Amino acid sequence: MPRPDNGLPEDVREHMRLMCDLIAFGFQTDRTRVATLLLCRDISGLCYPFLDVRNAHHGASHDDKSEAYMR
Repeated sequence: MPRPDNGLPEDVREHMRLMCDLIAFGFQTDRTRVATLLLCRDISGLCYPFLDVRNAHHGASHDDKSEAYMR
């Protein structure tokens, strides 16, 4: 696996893939048995256009009856 570029990836999907890979490596090498992954900060304005969700993460997380929440 090639070493990723320095800094955070711009695309949230790439960033989450990288973070999940790090957690998987930790389990595979028995360096850890517990992991926590925060998808984004609670008050983040992060949205998910690749899921056709234009609402910010925090607001969308409170509307559990919406189509955006399901995506």
